[in-house]
Amino acid sequence: VQLERGREIKDPQVLYQALALHADTLSAVGRREEALRLVGELFDLWRGGVGYTSTTAPSDAAWALSALGTTDELLGAIEAKPGASRWAAAGAAIARGDLLAAADVFAEIGSLPDEARARLRAAEHLAGEQRAEQLRLARAFYDSVGATGFLRECEALEAAA
Repeated sequence: VQLERGREIKDPQVLYQALALHADTLSAVGRREEALRLVGELFDLWRGGVGYTSTTAPSDAAWALSALGTTDELLGAIEAKPGASRWAAAGAAIARGDLLAAADVFAEIGSLPDEARARLRAAEHLAGEQRAEQLRLARAFYDSVGATGFLRECEALEAAA
């Protein structure tokens, strides 16, 4: 529905975010080609008009592209506009695989869900105290909102440690 409304409204702040979020969702459920098509559409819009500086689209697109293993084009777009936004900085960090840096940027922005996601994903690649600390921080947010699916992921990572 958000993507349909974004296409109707044609406001870049709505459409860009809708495309990126939908691509992120599609990539999470394994619908690779559809996700790539939406991100490609997003890139075409960025190149053809209004940039992405006032939306969360760069970080949302980065999650999708990271899951799909193809982040070079996004990094190129972000690097072409250095300092464009903190959302772009977070997207670049995700695309580079520096999830702790992304979590820190999200913390500065005040986006608790994005920060928790970055910390949980970082914990997947860490060990020992670093893993435990990132899981503790992610779990604190997920506990506060009752996000049981993410809490189960935290528990599984803790058990695997």
